[in-house]
Amino acid sequence: MKIGIFGGSFDPLHYGHLISAQNLMEKLKLHTLFFVPTNNQYMKKKTLLSPSERIDLIHEAIYDVPGFRVSAVDIIRGGKTYSIDTVRDIKKTYCGENKFYLLIGSDCLKDLYKWKEYKQLKKEVTIYPFHRCTIHDLNLSGLDYSGKIIKLPNIEISSTDIKKRLKQGKSIRYLVPPNVYEYLMKKMAPSSNSE
Repeated sequence: MKIGIFGGSFDPLHYGHLISAQNLMEKLKLHTLFFVPTNNQYMKKKTLLSPSERIDLIHEAIYDVPGFRVSAVDIIRGGKTYSIDTVRDIKKTYCGENKFYLLIGSDCLKDLYKWKEYKQLKKEVTIYPFHRCTIHDLNLSGLDYSGKIIKLPNIEISSTDIKKRLKQGKSIRYLVPPNVYEYLMKKMAPSSNSE
């Protein structure tokens, strides 16, 4: 089996994540693609959703999509999230001959060599960077990764923009799946907002 590991904060999950995941699933001919929300979100002071809220919303959004799964391995483990630990935890749940693919944004490539146990990570999985703009925008010289760059449609949706729109009172209806939209509208309602 070919198994993809797609990590991120997913705070919140949006259509950019889902369109990217579907494209990666098809282009790499994956049997399973795991959405793996990080436990801690680096350099982010305030999160919109708790770890359990993110897990529940992802599960509800993807439960009927063949091959899509959500994994709470990083949240269960706690502490800082490192890709090598995520990969090892997911691999423990599989027996037999399987191929594992770590799916990362191409913006991570320049710092990949700084990741925890980077050389071992490259032995345990094939690293497939994905990119959502033109490939010639990337300077790939001297970068060390195992798979080829996967070109994806340029979907200009970000969790940061969604949070900004919510703060400004603007609509996010067509940026996120219906379950995420409904949940956030209830959560952000004045009666449930403590600010």
